[in-house]
Amino acid sequence: MCENLLREGGQLDVIDTFKGTPEEWGMRKVEKRLLCNPSGLIETFKHNISFFSHIDFNIMEGSSQALLPKLCDQTREFYDFIYIDASHRSADTFVDAYYAHQLLKPGGILVFDDYEWGSEEGQRRPDLAPNDTPQLGIDLFYRLHQEAYSLIWQGYQVYLSKNN
Repeated sequence: MCENLLREGGQLDVIDTFKGTPEEWGMRKVEKRLLCNPSGLIETFKHNISFFSHIDFNIMEGSSQALLPKLCDQTREFYDFIYIDASHRSADTFVDAYYAHQLLKPGGILVFDDYEWGSEEGQRRPDLAPNDTPQLGIDLFYRLHQEAYSLIWQGYQVYLSKNN
């Protein structure tokens, strides 16, 4: 994304807890790394973005549920592109989308990651409740706002374009 979408002087705002997710904590190697070095995720992230000196990264450390409402209240600028890759819970994904909708410019692109997370061959895994996957939150958001968006692509990710 940094190489292909952002130009010289571009800005990328990042919201993340940098604490990992329950899915990561369930993986032994990742869990061990996070326990040994709690700041490892943000250190790795900062290392990875250091290769893109032409981009101004604004790192906001915290939960999207806490930071997005503040951003909506404080900003006078709107975004061309918003990428949601956070909690795998439907309610959290819907709330992120609610605030992203307010922050996205007309003509802007809204991308959801992990739409099919927790699915096997198109069916939700039986060990997961509907709210334990992002799909329900994404579907609800799109149903409520389908007149405001055009569906560009749907697969493991969902791409929407906000209508003018």
